[in-house]
Parts: sequence; C-alpha cells; structure tokens
Amino acid sequence: MKKTTQKWIAVLLACTMLFTAMIVPASAKTAVQDVESPEASTTDKLLWNGINAVVTGLLRTMCFLFPNPRWESYSEYSPEKVGILPGRDTFRTEPDDDAEWRLGYGRESLIPEDFEAGKYYMGRKLNIVSFQGDAKATEVLDDQFCRAVAIDDGTSDGAVAIAVIDGIGVTSTEIREIRRQVKAKLGEDAFASINVSATHCHSVIDTQGVSSSFLLHLFAAPICNILNVELPGTKDERNFKNILVSQSVKAICNAYETMTAGDMYYSTLDGSEYIYDKKDPIVPECSNIACLRFQPKDESINGTYMINMTAHPTSFSYKNTTVSSDYPYYMDMEFNANGYNFILLTGAIGQIGRDTGSIEVPEDNTDPYYTVKAYGKTLADFILANAGKDTETLSPVINAVHKDFNITCTNYLLVLAVKCRLVNNQAFRVGLSPNSCVLPTEVGYIELGNRVGFGLYPAELYPEVYWGHAFDGDIAWDGTDWQYNGENSMSHMNRDGVDMYPICFANDYVGYVVPDNDFAFMAHEPDELLSTGKYAASTIIQAFQSLMEQIEKA
Repeated sequence: MKKTTQKWIAVLLACTMLFTAMIVPASAKTAVQDVESPEASTTDKLLWNGINAVVTGLLRTMCFLFPNPRWESYSEYSPEKVGILPGRDTFRTEPDDDAEWRLGYGRESLIPEDFEAGKYYMGRKLNIVSFQGDAKATEVLDDQFCRAVAIDDGTSDGAVAIAVIDGIGVTSTEIREIRRQVKAKLGEDAFASINVSATHCHSVIDTQGVSSSFLLHLFAAPICNILNVELPGTKDERNFKNILVSQSVKAICNAYETMTAGDMYYSTLDGSEYIYDKKDPIVPECSNIACLRFQPKDESINGTYMINMTAHPTSFSYKNTTVSSDYPYYMDMEFNANGYNFILLTGAIGQIGRDTGSIEVPEDNTDPYYTVKAYGKTLADFILANAGKDTETLSPVINAVHKDFNITCTNYLLVLAVKCRLVNNQAFRVGLSPNSCVLPTEVGYIELGNRVGFGLYPAELYPEVYWGHAFDGDIAWDGTDWQYNGENSMSHMNRDGVDMYPICFANDYVGYVVPDNDFAFMAHEPDELLSTGKYAASTIIQAFQSLMEQIEKA
C-alpha cells in the first residue's frame, strides 16, 4: 500500500512540477529579454542558475519516484542486438580497377489512407490534452515523403543507403526496425550501412509521438509501466509509426533494386541569399550548399541530386493544421520537372532560417502558400543553374563507418518524457537507481570519392557546435572557453583532402545540442529544455572524434 501511495504522489508531483517547468521558461523569455545575449549580466546568470538548480532537483526527485518502463539492463546491451550497423569492413582509399558508381532512388508517401478520419497529430508541439482543436491534421497541401538513395561502387562490401523522412525527427526505435525489415527483405549482405535522417519539417504528421496527448501519457504511464502494457489511446500513433516504417522500407528497397551505373559529380554553392543564422554567434558556413549529382549512363533514367544544406522548414504558423513538407517538397517538384530525383540532407540546423527576402509576391496573388512554394522552386532553380559550374568528377569509391556510444541524460524533463513514453528512444537501465539509464545511440561517417565526407549525428546541432564558432570566456553562459572552436571543431576532423559536411537527425534523435559552456536549461531559447543536458555536445564530438581516429588507424 505504501508503494502504491508513493507512486500516485509521484504522478501528482509530476503534474505540478512539469507544468511549472513549462510555464517558467515561457515567462522567462519576456521577463529577462537580454539573458540570451552576450551582455547577460552576472546577476541574471546567478538568478537563472539558481532557478535551474531548484527545478532540476525537483524534476530529478519526480523522476526518481515515477515508475520506470521495463528497461533492459545495460549488461544485456550490444550494438548488434539493437541494430547498429558497423558499416563497410574495408575503408578504401582507392577505387578498385573495375569499380563504377551505381545509384538507385526510391520515394514513398507517408500519408495514411485513413487520413480523413482526422486522428493524426501535427508534429510540432506538446499537446496537453488529446481533444485540442489545433492538434490534429485536417488537410493535406502536398505530401509527406520518405526519400532514399542506395549507393554502391561495384565492390562486394555492400551498398550504402541514405533515407530522409519528412518530419521533425525519427528515434532509434523506428530506425532500427527499418534496418531489420530491409535486411529481412534483401538479405544480410545487401547493405553494409543503412542510414535514416529527417528534414526537420514542422508541418507534417508527428513522426515521434511527442505531439500526442501529454496528460494521457503522464497519467496512464505509471500503471502501464508497472503492468508492462501498452498505453491506452495510442493506437493511431502506433499505426502511423508502422506506416512510417513500412513505407521507408519500401523506399530503401526500391532504391536498391533500381541501382544503375553512372557518374558522380560534386560542387559547392554559396546560399547566403537564401539562408541565414538567426542567433549569435553568427556562423558563416551555415549557408554552404554541397551538391552531389549522379548522372546515369542510361540517358532514359533520371539523374539524382543529393543536396546538403541547412534552413528550417518552418514556413507555417504554429497553429497550422495543414500537412505540408514545406519548401523541400517544392524543391523536389522542381528537380523532377527538370529530369532529376531529389534528396535533402539536413545540416547543423539549430537556429538557421530561410531568407525569403528575394521572393517577390505578385500584387494579385491569392495563394496563401505562395512564398513557401516560390522559395522551394527558387532554391532548386538556383542549384540547377549553378551546380554545373566548377564541378569535380568523383572516383567510384564509397566508405561508411559507424560507432555506437551512450548518452547519459542529465535533463530530467527529458528523462520524464522517456519514462512516460512521450518519446520512444531506446533506453537501458544502469545499476539500481530508477534514474540511472543511458540512451545507446551512434555517430557515423560516409565518404564518397575520397573527396566528400558526411558526419552523421543523432541530434539537432547548433551550427557553432559543428563549425566551431561558439562563445568563449565571459560571453559564454558558464564563463569558460569552448574547447572545440576553430581547428579543434568537428568540421576540422576531416581526412586530408576531404570536404566534410554534417547530416543531423541521423539514425536517432536525442534533441538539441548547444555548446556545453553555453548551456543554460531554461534561461535561453526553449531548445535546451529538449536537450539531453549540458554535456550533449562534448559527448557527441568525442564519439565522432574517436570514430575518425579509428579510421585514420585502419
């Protein structure tokens, strides 16, 4: 009886404290306007550090009392067990004598057949109750896709898949199920590396579950965790995730089955007319656009553009209920109209916005979606017109390497989200403490032609984390220097002669990542409320650094 009482006290405490934690940062943005600026005073920092410490302590206590899901012990963990693929066995620095590029493309819609029943949530915000009028998707403007490419160099090392889903992010649970089903369909040796990321689009059906009813999860999870049963009322959420998995598997398999021989080309563009950094520190590299173009030898087959760029797909208002995959959809349609397939590889996108200043809206326009359509078309036309200039031909060799690592979550708001199954990241229990759990995740590296590399990161990186332009000293929140600035940044962990770019939301989604020394929990933008904690950036950087050192030693 005593244990039951404690559990219900935990539930009530959870309600009280989580609402407090949600209300405080909202008001803080108004009350302390200058906290996120370099001029934040010592008094402001002391005040907010004190508030953060109190709220963190209360949330930690709440999580301690909240019944856990049936997490497996970390002693049972292995990368193979959860479906983390190591990549290709050999890191090749030269192509084989008979090597050739082979690439296939697949694209599948994720819109459910029963969409008109009105039971799917928009993927952009936390919904306190399930009957909120602006929480459910009501109509479809364009489409929500999974796009995929399968790439091989003619060796026996296995192909490399890169799939991108229109959504805010996709967690390890769905991604590892996608891998399992692809291998079951095509065989264990078809792919050495299967990678799934997201466009980070805010105006599509929820791909994580975060936007479903919060109160349902909060109140039902304690009992369901104890009984080890599914939460009631989550059938539609589960149904959409099943659709997401099955359609993504179909896109990847289609890409593999349509691989054809051709040539690969690489070029870079300055997209500063269309992309801008919204928040200090300003990162000039955020407007870089890397373009890979595959041109089949068979002229009857469409070529494929793989574009690495960074600009938030947030063209729609917070209360929008119309499903649209935003400007990437209209880029896709413009590339299609010009005889090309298209896939967008999202970079370090934290606080990077779209610059639509060059988009002229006709005076007689009556289309409320004109700007988003025009922005996508304009970007595609800009790339098509300029990507052929200063183009390099890439030699046919592809490498893919992955490394698992653990993130220990010190943000107890996120721990609560995992405990009440609002997010379904795969967690493992460590030791006996109810709060001792880790999220096994991974970093990766894909390299084409020994010339273009992509770092794969399971989170939304702020650009200064990757490119190395973070605040130092007193300007930073904790008053220390950032050790991964300049030549110590991830962008400088490239191999000699290789241009390297980030792909975020890759193979998992563990939240926002800001530099450790500027992490302030509630005192900055709300982003840090959805981070694993202060050391997320250094943890990911060190894992990636270890991976690159492993490659150099091979």
